[in-house]
Amino acid sequence: MTVVNRKDVRSALAAYLQASVTKAQAVYPYQVADFNGASPVVYITSSGSARDKLTGLGLNSNFVLNIHIFVLYPKKPDQSYSEQTAENLLDDLEQEVATACLNIKNHSLIKAIMYDQPSNADGMAEIAGETYLHEIISVNVNCF
Repeated sequence: MTVVNRKDVRSALAAYLQASVTKAQAVYPYQVADFNGASPVVYITSSGSARDKLTGLGLNSNFVLNIHIFVLYPKKPDQSYSEQTAENLLDDLEQEVATACLNIKNHSLIKAIMYDQPSNADGMAEIAGETYLHEIISVNVNCF
């Protein structure tokens, strides 16, 4: 029997979200230092692990992963892209992530994804000289 590696779960979740979160221009299974002008961007980081008792099916593993959403904040808001547009896009992305978590079925590695706690839309983040709205969604990912 093998034990699931958290990096494989991050990669699997990123691939799943890339297909499910249609408003994201890029989804990464790791923290990215420069988005090279892309927005919105999602990346996933590890936060912790819990390993239950060995069962007949294998070792039940639960991973806490943080899904980070970044939406470019306008330097000079105008009719086509305003502060409200950016905030609305952040909300749309959170809704797409929640829907993806709810709808995961028959995945070869991930059995379930649940919000671990309320998400945190913590305001602004600066990435490579650009300002982004930032939200962290902490999820518990169950794997066998």
